[in-house]
Parts: sequence; structure tokens; C-alpha cells
Amino acid sequence: MEDLFKPAAAIVDEVLLEQLGDVPCPALRKPINMAKSANYFRQSRRPKDPADLNFEIEEAHIPADFLRANVIVRDRIMALPFLPASKIPRVYRHLRPQAATAPLREFLAYVGDKWVYGSFFSPIDWSVYGQAVRTNNDIEGWHNRINRRANGKSQLPFYLLIGLLHKEAQLTAIHVRLVSENKLKHEQRKKYRLVQRRIFQLWEKYEAGEITKSSSCGK
Repeated sequence: MEDLFKPAAAIVDEVLLEQLGDVPCPALRKPINMAKSANYFRQSRRPKDPADLNFEIEEAHIPADFLRANVIVRDRIMALPFLPASKIPRVYRHLRPQAATAPLREFLAYVGDKWVYGSFFSPIDWSVYGQAVRTNNDIEGWHNRINRRANGKSQLPFYLLIGLLHKEAQLTAIHVRLVSENKLKHEQRKKYRLVQRRIFQLWEKYEAGEITKSSSCGK
């Protein structure tokens, strides 16, 4: 595979060593200018760096010996919460033998001990199957709002905290009424709406038996 990230100056040096003999060459350009020209040409051929998490991997630029199997296993482990809680242990047992490196085997052992078969947490606690709200973003937003109203103070006086919580309780009652009157709605960005739609489409296919547990983890 061509090394598109090799420094242009190093390429110029190699060419000079291979091609330039002892005979003077008046037409020879300065090495720094040749390096600039080479770098400009190669920039258009380099893959673009991802701008966010929604990107496609350009496999032509992935080394042949890259541990793709480990990446697949890791991604499928991270997708376990999207399965029904009762199905998670079976999929976990299917994925664990596929780990090809010591760090991944250690990670899978941790997941099994603490989250799949643990005494404190079980899949029923963290499965988000069929749920529209799957994160604690709303709670974090509420917490940040309280912090702003407290002017960012880290150690609030007790009675100031009581006042803030009392006002929050009053606002909650108002918000409940506005929601029931369809005057207050949760705003969601377009890209997250598309992700949400895609997830529910996959769940519908899973319920209909159109995709299996293993394939749904890999989507």
C-alpha cells in the first residue's frame, strides 16, 4: 500500500539518492520546491480525517494486517445495550471467544464479570431496547441549569439550595401543564432524529425476525 503520509522531503531525498549522479544538472529544482510540489500533489490523494463519529472508513487506506476482527467484536460489545436484556448473555458468550488480543479479552472479561453476570448490575439495568430515551443527557442538562442559576458555586449554602429547588419544583409543574397542552416539546437536531429513526427501524426488523441478534449488533 502506498504511504501517502510519508514526508515529501524524505521522498525527494530518496529520489535524489537514486537518480542524481555526479553529472551536474542545471535544470534541477531546489529540493524544498520539489518537496512542496510533491506534498501538494499527495494531499488530494490522502483520505480526509473524520469530522465527527458519523463517517465511513476508507478501507483502501487500512493496513492489511489491521485487527479488523477485534474492531468488529468491540463494536458489537458496545451495541449490546440495544438488545433485549434476556438476549444479551447469549450474544456475549458468542462474542467472547472471538477476542484476538489480550487487551480485548481483558475488556470482555470485565464486561462479563461486572455487567452481564455481576452481582450488582445485570442486563436488565442497562438494556435500552425499545426505549426512546437512552442517555442521561436530560438530567445533565437539568444539572447544568441548576449550576447556572447558582452562579457556578461549587459549595452552595443550604438555604440557597432550598430556594433553587423550590423554584425548580414550581417550574416543573408549569412544564408538565405546557407539555399536556402541546405547547412545550423536546427539540432534537435533525441528525439525531435520523439516528433515532434508524434505530427503531432496526428494532422493528428484529421483532419481525428479519435480522438476527448478531447482525443487529453489527449494524
